[in-house]
Amino acid sequence: MTLATAHFGPRAVGGADEYGYVSQADLWLTGRLTIDQSFVRQVPWAYAEQAFAPLGYHPHPNDRGTLVPTYSPGLPLLLAAAKLAGGQSAMFLVVPLAAGLLVLATFLIGRALGSPAAGLIAAWLIATSPTVLFMSMATMSDVPVAAAWAWAFVMMLGGSLRSAAAAGILSSIAILIRPNLAPLAGVLALRYVLAARTIDRRPSSLRQLATFSFALVPGIASVAVLNHRLHGSALTSGYGALSELFAAGRMPANLARYLGWLVESHTPIALIGLLAVFVPVRRIRLPSQSVDVSIVIVLWVAFVWAVYCAWMVFDAWWFTRFLLPAWPFMMLALGGVAVAVAERRPRMRAALVVVLLALGAYGVYFAAERYAFAARDSRRRFVAASRLVRAQTRDNSVILSKDYNGALRYYGGRMTVDFSWMPRGPSIDTAVAWFTSHGVATYLAIEDWELPEVRARFAGSQMLRALERPPVAIYERPGRMLLFDLAEPRPVEARPVIGSDADLGWRAAPPLPQPRLAIGGDPK
Repeated sequence: MTLATAHFGPRAVGGADEYGYVSQADLWLTGRLTIDQSFVRQVPWAYAEQAFAPLGYHPHPNDRGTLVPTYSPGLPLLLAAAKLAGGQSAMFLVVPLAAGLLVLATFLIGRALGSPAAGLIAAWLIATSPTVLFMSMATMSDVPVAAAWAWAFVMMLGGSLRSAAAAGILSSIAILIRPNLAPLAGVLALRYVLAARTIDRRPSSLRQLATFSFALVPGIASVAVLNHRLHGSALTSGYGALSELFAAGRMPANLARYLGWLVESHTPIALIGLLAVFVPVRRIRLPSQSVDVSIVIVLWVAFVWAVYCAWMVFDAWWFTRFLLPAWPFMMLALGGVAVAVAERRPRMRAALVVVLLALGAYGVYFAAERYAFAARDSRRRFVAASRLVRAQTRDNSVILSKDYNGALRYYGGRMTVDFSWMPRGPSIDTAVAWFTSHGVATYLAIEDWELPEVRARFAGSQMLRALERPPVAIYERPGRMLLFDLAEPRPVEARPVIGSDADLGWRAAPPLPQPRLAIGGDPK
């Protein structure tokens, strides 16, 4: 699976999440997690600091001229380590490697619980899961955090102090990747607590609990310190305060959506795995799955689902990515059901094998139909389009954009502005005039499908005249990006420069230095 996802996966950054993670990795390698944008203090309209924050970043709460990362540090640190070891291209192997590790950990859990057959079935279903395949093609944290927690569970099943320490270290890494799942460490710790009920096991279980807890300290402490330094409070992440992120009122709507997406992407058979986690039927438990382990698994899956049902409401099937830490146990439960049926009904074994193979085939088909395997082509357009914009714009310029906000900085070396934070209507003309009077050229770089949004937001402005003239440049295939000069609309007879995708080969394109802007001739 690692080889397949590495082949089809991107070797470039695209939207908000990927740019945020990869660019933060570069910041870690420089030893400085902030980006100086002190020129923003001179910009006279409201929300300028938000407008100049690229995707994956936001202004420091105490300094509007400084940007800090929004995303948690775990994945960027892994990417930074990969880049340090193998260069830019190595960064894009981290997630495919994590996908392979997730599959392997799922099998090992099944084997450790006494059923290699259930582990093999679950590993197959993980490897062909549309959600896992889709997210293995993106440089995002969903697959790495699921892999880290799965391996922490593998280590938790061991009976030594060394395995307890490994479980704690892996949990610490998982917390760094996605802090909102930190309570899963408490669920793992519960296994040691439950084991301590038996007098003869109490001393060793308590030592394992202490070792596990001690190994958690680096992850929890690091998140708290970084939150305090970057976001103003140990309990405030880049997404905001905990109290603002979760709401019980969202749970019914999200539960209905996640269940619907699970059925859509994994067929109704996947519901058997989810239900089997919670049904206390001994016949479908794996042979070595004790009551203690069953309690841990039930609480684990329930917590993951509860957290993201209380999270924000989304509108696409691939947001089942949030639930990936629960995937191994749902698939193992489904594997346990299949093994139990095969043992009680031997004549059904061949049919079960066919069904399981068909489930995997459907998963791959579903992922392919949703363009999972087109990730490489869809991402590298950001590189080619950003280079085109750089070639056709002035050095001291701002590019109003949205989808390309991060890529234009990373591959184009141009200062970007999120147009959704710019003044509405005719007020945008004042902003463009202000930039022009301070020696800054102003452009708009958007996908063609974003044009209606731009026209609606800036209705009545003179700026829209530029959109009725030929663009400076057009990038085509895949997608269609248009570049307009907002300060100097082009003559109607002008012809745009046409750019299209080029073969970038296996090696990943290197980033350009952070863009700088000179306001009024004084670099800031």
